[in-house]
Amino acid sequence: MNTTASPIAYIGPSGAGLGFALSGIAVAETDDASHALQLVKEWKANNSYQIIFMDEGLADPHLDAIRLLNEDSLPAIMLLPNPSKPTHTAAKNLQQLMIRAIGSDIFST
Repeated sequence: MNTTASPIAYIGPSGAGLGFALSGIAVAETDDASHALQLVKEWKANNSYQIIFMDEGLADPHLDAIRLLNEDSLPAIMLLPNPSKPTHTAAKNLQQLMIRAIGSDIFST
């Protein structure tokens, strides 16, 4: 049995992390966007995770801070769509990350 910690984490609203937890991904649930940002900053400072998935609804109030945190290669902060309250921020963020990674907007071609 592998007992190493997952290099992946998820931050989402209360009750949304069960599927992630069942797949072995570390989960933090909060309904407070400021607390979610604080967790990301702590995890980044401690090199806790390589990939952090975050609900777009929690990310929206702090997009500028998240973009700054995403300037480093790790951890990669990936926003996930919120099906109950879609803001399309996740798609826009992914598009920006792809442009930075490959130098071209592959979504508009």
